[in-house]
Amino acid sequence: VLQKLRDQEKRDKHLRFSEAEQERTRQEEELVGLRDRLIEERHREPTTAGMMILSDLLNMQRHLNICTSETRLDQQVVLVDQCREELMKAQVECKVMEEVIVSIKDKEEKEYQRKVGIINDELGALSWRRRK
Repeated sequence: VLQKLRDQEKRDKHLRFSEAEQERTRQEEELVGLRDRLIEERHREPTTAGMMILSDLLNMQRHLNICTSETRLDQQVVLVDQCREELMKAQVECKVMEEVIVSIKDKEEKEYQRKVGIINDELGALSWRRRK
């Protein structure tokens, strides 16, 4: 039962890590798109003064959006790292639990075999005495 709980916890942490990694990838792609759009707009040359002011204003807004996006991406990277660490910890705990269970089963099997050996020895000795 405890092993099943550990396995479920490991699956939950793996799912959380996967979701965080997907979100990080999505944010990274969004940031690349924002940067590409800003570079594209900076290369355009406005034809009038009004267009130049509007272009500068839009580029400044795009730059602020990029800064905000970079901050969110940095936060997401931290979250992904935390999820990765939790997943690794859960995997280690699950592996340790498996080894403990195997060790307990081995000890139980050895104890059972020892008791069976004792009973067989007693039966053999009893049979030997009866033959005499």
